[in-house]
Amino acid sequence: MNEIKFTIGGPVQAQQRPRFSRHNGHVRTYDDKKSRTYKAHVQKCAARYAPEQLIDSAIELHIDVFHKLQQSGSKQLKADKLAHRVRPTVKPDLDNLAKGIKDALTGMMWIDDAQVVDLIMHKYYAVEPYAVVTIKY
Repeated sequence: MNEIKFTIGGPVQAQQRPRFSRHNGHVRTYDDKKSRTYKAHVQKCAARYAPEQLIDSAIELHIDVFHKLQQSGSKQLKADKLAHRVRPTVKPDLDNLAKGIKDALTGMMWIDDAQVVDLIMHKYYAVEPYAVVTIKY
């Protein structure tokens, strides 16, 4: 089994709902600016790990999201968060976090995100926000 692993620095942006516009009687669907900017950031982080040919087999995708540790709270609570004994239960939802990353990597790592047959995600706290993406195929 092959594996590609890389880190996305900064906070993970949840995929926003699509936007719609009308032009000459046609409806156009597009991503909002936050989503477009985040997808470009993901692609930049992943670019050096992209395979020569797009993956065309089943994919097991692991995404570990690390939220920034809040300044408030006791020393014990902060220690528990950094030791992963206390985990983030706040928005955004994991599925929305995965959607933005999967969309950004479609056409860069794999042909279609329907190839992702296993999706394993976790949310943790860290001193600074980031995400670790592991693609197994």
